[in-house]
Amino acid sequence: MKEEEFILSLIKEGCIGFFEEPIKLSSGQDSSWYINLRLLQNDFDKLDNFAKSVVDYLSENGLDKPLIGVPESATLPAIKVNEKLGKESFILLRQQLKSHGVLGKFPYSVSPTDISGKAFNLFEDTGTTGDSAITAALHLYEGGARVEDIIIACYREDRRWGGMLPHEYIRQHLGVPVYYMSRATTILPLAIKELHPSGRVIESLKKEYAGHSEISRLLNQI
Repeated sequence: MKEEEFILSLIKEGCIGFFEEPIKLSSGQDSSWYINLRLLQNDFDKLDNFAKSVVDYLSENGLDKPLIGVPESATLPAIKVNEKLGKESFILLRQQLKSHGVLGKFPYSVSPTDISGKAFNLFEDTGTTGDSAITAALHLYEGGARVEDIIIACYREDRRWGGMLPHEYIRQHLGVPVYYMSRATTILPLAIKELHPSGRVIESLKKEYAGHSEISRLLNQI
């Protein structure tokens, strides 16, 4: 599935939209638009279609390692993708250690799985700052695993403090390539065309992406 087709399918499902008044994201940043792919996880058919899109993208880019979903939002889609790829084993990654129960061989896994020496790809549904993916990768390193690539379904391209884009920061600090199925540069013009947000929202988006020359240029053409 091409990037624009993928984005349009998400808009149709209500996974992408705008706020008249900016809200504070979980990352702590204020924003006038949202991406909520968890809406696809409440319906088996929608989740299945989403997983098919991910499988197609992985195949097109030669990304053949088992997926581990960044907890918690990307866990279920990663399971579905692994199932479609015929991967026999994978792990469910915890966001943080629990204070009770058996930790097993790898304490950040739900099951006592030995991941030492194994290679995985990390999957994130929505990439904002990159911190969730970095934390998940560091947990996997603790268990002796390798993270080959990071795949993001929807990449917001929000700059971090200091001005770096998340994929640049990840590449610099982890040395891991970042792939994205869709990015804000393509998402925002399509979403604006389909959803017709108010001029007030457009102006807010211009301020939000003032530090991103490509998106700023596209927004100023609207």
